[in-house]
Amino acid sequence: MTAKATSKYSDDWEVVTHLSLIYRWIVSNLSDFVSGESLNYKVSFDQFLIMYEISTNENLTGSKLAKTMSVSRSAISRQCRLLKENGYVVEEHLQTDQRVKFLSLTKQGQDVLDRLVSRYVEKYREIEAQMGRDKVDGLIRFIDQFYLDIIEPSEYQDNKMGRSFLNKVKKMNEESAE
Repeated sequence: MTAKATSKYSDDWEVVTHLSLIYRWIVSNLSDFVSGESLNYKVSFDQFLIMYEISTNENLTGSKLAKTMSVSRSAISRQCRLLKENGYVVEEHLQTDQRVKFLSLTKQGQDVLDRLVSRYVEKYREIEAQMGRDKVDGLIRFIDQFYLDIIEPSEYQDNKMGRSFLNKVKKMNEESAE
């Protein structure tokens, strides 16, 4: 737009365009930043999160995992199929009902998860050392509050992932208040 065209908009338009640039940067770059470590093991960040859920929950089925991750059962099936192909996850049938399959990590999967958790904690510590704990905590509080005040009350609340995130934020807030 030319200067003449933008002058008819309010000064708030400058803020909107700045926010849109931040949004585009986050979508384009933050995913690579977060997924970079896990891709060394042919695992997306979402698959890493699935592996974490499997490792921390006993008797986890694909359906329970889909509900926990707030995604469809077919999405979990696709992701778990890839994790099985890489040798990170196995399904074990319930002896009394062959239709029920529990997910578990293989030794290789647990080793990869342990390495990734260690690397992500290390990466977090690098960020904290550079920015300071107060700024990191402030950013988290800001995002949580933005979600609670703006996203949650909006039409966006029909989004399952949004509701799941909201529930986790509320739970963390309740725990920190105790």
